[in-house]
Amino acid sequence: MITPTKYSNLKNNALVQGSRIISLLKKRPYFVDDLYEKLNKDNSIDLRLYYECLTFLFVVDLIYAEEHYIYLKRDLM
Repeated sequence: MITPTKYSNLKNNALVQGSRIISLLKKRPYFVDDLYEKLNKDNSIDLRLYYECLTFLFVVDLIYAEEHYIYLKRDLM
């Protein structure tokens, strides 16, 4: 679920993790698996939440994928 409740852990929220993904992608594009490993090492994010975040960022047109790499849209840089 994207909208947090007062009982949910914000660390495991798609909006919070999505902002972490955006900050990483501002530095450089990532291979799909490498981005997951980076986030998992720092925050211990699970795979379901990772793909939920990527789906959310793709639907709101902030990222795009090309040949297994994830890029941030140019207008955000």
